[in-house]
Amino acid sequence: MAIPMALLERVINPEKGGMSVRLAQHVLALGLCEADRHRFKELSDKAQDAKLTAGERSELEEYLDALDFLAILKSKARVSLRQYIPAASP
Repeated sequence: MAIPMALLERVINPEKGGMSVRLAQHVLALGLCEADRHRFKELSDKAQDAKLTAGERSELEEYLDALDFLAILKSKARVSLRQYIPAASP
């Protein structure tokens, strides 16, 4: 069951922040492992050449959904850190 990214964004509300420093730092360190980065690039390259099978297209969409979700979480983490760490003076 896929959850629409727009709904996840409203639920997570990245503009509000609210994560602890430790959690925000952990979230910012999250990402694809090397094997998944390689597979994602392989699928992306095939998509550029319009050579994806239906299964590969589905797999690529799953990667894109996961990365979109991660981007929302990382946005909340960055906002959260700004709440704890004041910006440098000009």
